[in-house]
Amino acid sequence: MTRNIALFILDTVRKDYFDDYAWRTKRKSGTSFSQCRAASSWSVPSHASIFSGELPHQHNIHSESFDGSFDFHSKLRNQTFLDDLESYDTFGVSSNIYINEDFGFGKLFNQFRDHSIGDHYSAVPFPEASIDLTSNHGNLLEKYLKGTKKALSSRYPLKNLLNGMWLSFGDKLENIPLPRVGDKGAKANADSILQFISDTSEPYFVFANFMDAHNPLQNSVVYDQSLHSVQNSWSSNEYDKWELLIEGCDDDDYIQNYRELYGTSIDYLDQVIHDLSNDILSQSDNETTIIVTADHGHNLGYDMENGYFHHTASLSEGVLHVPLEIINPPPEWPAEVTNKFSQVHIPQLVELIKNGEWDEKVLENESVVAERIGLLGENSEIDYPNSNEIDEEFWNRMIRCGYDKSIKYEWDSLDNSKKYELDIEQACWQSLCSKEPVIPDRILALFDEEINEYKSKWGNQKQDLSFDPDTAQDLKDLGYL
Repeated sequence: MTRNIALFILDTVRKDYFDDYAWRTKRKSGTSFSQCRAASSWSVPSHASIFSGELPHQHNIHSESFDGSFDFHSKLRNQTFLDDLESYDTFGVSSNIYINEDFGFGKLFNQFRDHSIGDHYSAVPFPEASIDLTSNHGNLLEKYLKGTKKALSSRYPLKNLLNGMWLSFGDKLENIPLPRVGDKGAKANADSILQFISDTSEPYFVFANFMDAHNPLQNSVVYDQSLHSVQNSWSSNEYDKWELLIEGCDDDDYIQNYRELYGTSIDYLDQVIHDLSNDILSQSDNETTIIVTADHGHNLGYDMENGYFHHTASLSEGVLHVPLEIINPPPEWPAEVTNKFSQVHIPQLVELIKNGEWDEKVLENESVVAERIGLLGENSEIDYPNSNEIDEEFWNRMIRCGYDKSIKYEWDSLDNSKKYELDIEQACWQSLCSKEPVIPDRILALFDEEINEYKSKWGNQKQDLSFDPDTAQDLKDLGYL
C-alpha cells in the first residue's frame, strides 16, 4: 500500500535547542539528518524552497517579491512536489500569518485550515477554536462583521468570539503578570489534522506549520514550569527587534529569559508532535511516515551570531542549521545521515517515501547553499528611532553562503566575504576563520545568477507595499518593513 506522508514544520526552531529539548521526537525518529540546512532565513522563501526544491533566486519568492498582492499558488502552480502526489488527498494547516489563506498558500492543497490567529504577538484563551473576529480585508466594521460571521458558523462559536474580543484588546493586557492561557495554535493544528484523517481516505499528505517557538516569548500555562525560571510578567517584547540588532543587548536577565522560554516552547512543541504522531500512526491503515523539520532557526544573542537576536539579519548557523527527523521511515532507511543536506532536496525525500524506498543518490547532491535576498523591498524603511543614522543598505543586503566539508563561505551584495570553521559535533556552531576570503568557483557555480546582478534586478522591481494595516504592523514588528 502507498504510504501516507506528513510534513511538520516547527517554525523558527534551531538544531541545537531542538536536540536539547525535543527528546521525544528524537527518540521516536527512525532516520535523523544531523546536518540539515535551511534554504533561507525566513518563512516565505524557505517554505517555497521546501515545496519547490529550488533556491529563492530560482523560484523568485523572497523579500522583494512578497508584497500586498502576493499569492503562493500563482507563483508555485505546477512547481511543487504536491503535483506528484496525484493519488493523495492533501491537507494543510498553518498558524503562520504568511503561510496562510490570505497569501494563497491554502490553494496548494485539496483542503486547508488557517489557524494564523491575529498576529505573531498575540495569545488567545481558546487555541482549539483559533478563529478571531478580525479579517484582513475591508474597513474596521467590515473586518469585525466578517470575522463575527465566520466565528458564529464555526465549530466553537462562543470560544471564537471570545478569542476575537481578546485579540481586540489583548495588547493592553500584555504587561499583566499572568502567563498565557494557551498556545499559538499547536493544539488547534493537531485537532484539525486528526479530524482530516478520520474523514479522508488513504493515501493522504498532511502539512502543518507550528508557530509556538516564534517570538514573542512569554510564559504559558501549557509549558513545563520546571524548565524555566522566568516571571509571568516577562515578555520578549521588552526590547524591539531593531533595538536588539542595532544597539545589541547587555541585559543578562533578558538574554537568559529569552533562551529559557525559547527552549521551553520547543519542549511544548515536542509534546504536541509526540502525541500527534502517535495518534496518526495508530489511526492510519497504511504505513505513515512523518517528516519533522524547521523552516529556519533563530539567533539567540550568542557571540558566534554577532550578538544578534531574531533571524532576518544573517545566515548564521543558528539560523540555517535545522532539525530533520523522519518518524517511521520506509525499510532500509539509515538510522542517521551525517552528510550535509539542503532542504531544497526534501521533494526527493518525499518521492522516496512515496515509493517506500531508499536511494543513496539523494546524499550526493552538492547544492548545500542558502541565501537571503534582503528585507521587504528596496523602498521599505526600518521602523526605528533616528533611522537616518542607520545603514539601511547594510541591513537590506543580499547574503549567500555555501558549505565545503567543515568550512562555510559567506558573501554579500556589498562585496564582503567571510570564512567560518564548523564542527560536526556542535550544532549551530561557527567560528570566524578569516575575512575577505576568495569564494571557491565550485560554490559560486551552484547559483544561477551572480549576487549583485540578482540583487540589482529585483531592486528595480515595483512592489505594492500597501498591506492591510494589521499585516503591515506585524511586518514592521518582525523587521520586514
